Amino acid sequence: MPEFSTEVDIDPSEFVSECGRAEKMELIDLIVDECAEDSILKKALIESIEEYFPQSAQEILNPSSPSNNTFMQDEFLASLNKLSEAYYRLSNEDIEKINELAKRF
Repeated sequence: MPEFSTEVDIDPSEFVSECGRAEKMELIDLIVDECAEDSILKKALIESIEEYFPQSAQEILNPSSPSNNTFMQDEFLASLNKLSEAYYRLSNEDIEKINELAKRF
């Protein structure tokens, strides 16, 4: 019986763009599994998460246990987080107001 060999050269980005949501989720699972077993791939995955999801990288990489906070507490903590992420965009006056408020407690 004759043997045939077929080779197809597909660009990875083209392949991914043609995938549906379910297929992309399956690809993510496969990639994460591969990265778990290879330290170089794991490091690259972590760097990508930190680059593309800077605000939530810590939450993704180090998920905390679910909190028993109220809605108001969660909203307050989210506001504090936004302020900490925007530190370099805050004016000196804003920083002083925040520091003065914190000193009251």
